[in-house]
Amino acid sequence: MTTPSVRKAGHFTDLDGMRGVLACMIMFFHLGLNGMIVRVTHGLLPGGLWTLSVDFFFILSGFVLYRSLERTRPGLKAYFIKRVLRLAPVLWIGTLAMLALSHDAFSAVQIGKNLAMLQPLNGILHPSRLGLHALSIDPPAWSVPFELFLPALALPLLPRLARMTRTSVLVLSVVLALGGALCAVWLARGFDMQIARAACGLGLGFALGRLWAIEQPMASRPMLVLALFAGTIAIMALSLRLPWLAALFPVFAIGCIMLGAQTQTLLSTAPFQAIGRWSYSIYLLHFPILTLVGLTFGSAAGSIALKALVMLATVALSALTYRYVERPLMGGRETPAATAP
Repeated sequence: MTTPSVRKAGHFTDLDGMRGVLACMIMFFHLGLNGMIVRVTHGLLPGGLWTLSVDFFFILSGFVLYRSLERTRPGLKAYFIKRVLRLAPVLWIGTLAMLALSHDAFSAVQIGKNLAMLQPLNGILHPSRLGLHALSIDPPAWSVPFELFLPALALPLLPRLARMTRTSVLVLSVVLALGGALCAVWLARGFDMQIARAACGLGLGFALGRLWAIEQPMASRPMLVLALFAGTIAIMALSLRLPWLAALFPVFAIGCIMLGAQTQTLLSTAPFQAIGRWSYSIYLLHFPILTLVGLTFGSAAGSIALKALVMLATVALSALTYRYVERPLMGGRETPAATAP
């Protein structure tokens, strides 16, 4: 649990545990978590803004990606080959499964854009169209194309970012955090600016990666890390009732990442590490499994048994997908590659 050993390893186990928990929160959300909250609180809380988990994923991905890209400085071709191998296979599995299960009629263009991870390309090429949403056949997959294309746009800026002073990086981080806070509040009020959320989150993560490289190691504070992570979940739970509270989400996420990158808490234990490894598959495959269970046994709404079946099937399939798809394409490495979740 010492700071130097965690920092030297470059593999942040607490952050992997957070990644796994938040991927499961997205799954619980689609299984009806908000309905349960409404019932338990007798309507006092209208549910939680659990999609903020994706904003955390963006910041975390930017943080880990900066460290990887700054070390290797890949060309555009090498970058795309590595990232496509990391992101595409599980996305294809989820998308093709939804195509087989869905009653909706998708055009060849829509299918092609989803498989090529191009569905949000108009938003990336036209940033002024902040509210533009692209159709993702597997709904959670909307965030994945941003993970591929936005960091590629940042590649030419890496040398400049690597030369930035601490003060300049702090200013950049504050600006991007304010942008993320604004996006979070708007999301709580029902306006989802996906391209802005992705750009602010990934950009903030890159800035934090640079800050981590130039900051002196801080004392390990395990209890503070757990408190901050609990705080991020509390903010998500309360933001639909108190939209202004969502503005604090980037602040808590920054604390979780910067302090969690040098601690080993409960989140570093074997169960959390397992769901951390499987988090990308959990994120993308739970929706097809939920759809399959609904078509086979009926809606999981109101059925604890069917919800448990979806969760168990998702975790089991994700473990297999990680073992036989993700891990081989990462060169057999045990640790998750930089991606969100």
